[in-house]
Amino acid sequence: MTPAFGPFKSLEHYLQVRARDHGHNLSSLSEELGYGRSYLHSISSGSFRPSVKRCREIADYFDDHPDIILTLAGFREPPPTADPMVDAINRITSSLSPHLRQTVLEFVDFLKARQARETSDIQPRQVYVELPDGDSMTLDVEGDPLMLSKENLRLTLRAALNAALAQREEPKETEDTEDVE
Repeated sequence: MTPAFGPFKSLEHYLQVRARDHGHNLSSLSEELGYGRSYLHSISSGSFRPSVKRCREIADYFDDHPDIILTLAGFREPPPTADPMVDAINRITSSLSPHLRQTVLEFVDFLKARQARETSDIQPRQVYVELPDGDSMTLDVEGDPLMLSKENLRLTLRAALNAALAQREEPKETEDTEDVE
């Protein structure tokens, strides 16, 4: 019996889920990978274990990390998960398409970067705004920002974005400019 890893209960479960995600059954996936038609069926039924090389080939095909299938095949021990949130995220993302999983990863990277930014100097009468290009700015607001109406907050943020864009679009003056006629 193979160990569970992340959202996958077994090697059989991994192969079935990942094949389905890519529009295959185990037979057609075996052929797609250049193996015999019954190869993946034999693996998933426990008749034999795939080689490390084949585990890596399968992981590469799915664009998965090889540790997933190597662990499910019994070549590696699963990492201990002390955080139930990680398990919950794995369960949720296992059913997503590869494109959506990539979107989730990009969003997590965005949240990590956002958390890492230093915002401890923000005063109660300021609003921290992240701009679409990754820059950020702090806006001074009259009164308590939490007490602003949605419309006033929207206008404040819009004005800040417009000001930031205007500053970027202004031509930079240099001291060495010459008049050319």
